[in-house]
Amino acid sequence: MRLAAAFAVVLASAPALAQSPAHAPAATGSPAVSSSPPAATAHGPTPFVTALARGADAYHRRDYDTAMTAFREASTLDSQSPTPRLYIGYLQATRGDATGAMANFREALRLATVANDDQARARALTAVAILHEAQGRWDDARLAWQDDVAFADAHPPIAYPATARARMDAIQARAALDQQYAPVRQRIADRLRANASGATTTPGATAATPATATPATATPATATPYVPSVTEPPAAPYVPPTHAVPGPARHPAHP
Repeated sequence: MRLAAAFAVVLASAPALAQSPAHAPAATGSPAVSSSPPAATAHGPTPFVTALARGADAYHRRDYDTAMTAFREASTLDSQSPTPRLYIGYLQATRGDATGAMANFREALRLATVANDDQARARALTAVAILHEAQGRWDDARLAWQDDVAFADAHPPIAYPATARARMDAIQARAALDQQYAPVRQRIADRLRANASGATTTPGATAATPATATPATATPATATPYVPSVTEPPAAPYVPPTHAVPGPARHPAHP
C-alpha cells in the first residue's frame, strides 16, 4: 500500500498543475498540441471532452471504477492524445498498480513527444520520476529526475527544473547516509549472529565429566540475552516529494 499512499498524498495536495493553460507552439515551428482537452464547440463538448470530464468528476468523487471506464473511453476516442493515458496512470498509481501506472506514463510520454505536446511531456516525466521514488527505486528515480531536469531547463515556461534538482539532491543525500551507516549495520548483524550461535546450549544440559574426575553435575550454561550496544540507526532522513503530480483536472460541466 506504500505506492497508493504516496500517490494519494501528492495527487490530493495540488490538482492545480493539471489545469495549466495551453502552452505556446514549440520552437520547431510545428503546431503544439495541448494536453488539455479540446474546447467545446458551438454544438457542445465533443465526446472526447465529455468522457474526460465524466472521468475527472468520478475521480474526484473517488469513484475509481467509473473514472477508469471514462478515461479508457476517451483514450479510444482519441488514441493519439496523451491526456487519457496520463489520467489512467494517475488512477492506477492511486490504486497501487505500479506496473500499470508506469506503462501508461511511458506511453503518455511517447505520445506527447510524437505530438510535440510539451506540457503533457513535462507531466509524464515528473510522474515517472515520482513513481520510481514511491517504489524506492532510487537509481531509476535519479535517472528519471535527470531527464526531467534536462527537459525543464529547455522549457522553463512549463516545467520546473528547481523541483527536479531538489529531488536529485534528496536522493543523493539518502544514498550518502545509507553508505555511511553500512558499517554500523554490518556490526549489528555480526553481533546478532554471534549471539545466536552462543545461545544454542540446551538449558539444563550438564557438562561432560572427565573420566578421572569425581562425578559431578556441572552448572547448566545459561546463555545471557544479548543486547546490542549499538542500536540500528534510524532511516536516513529522506524527504519525499512535496510537489504534486497532477491528478485528472476538473473540467467544465458537461451534458
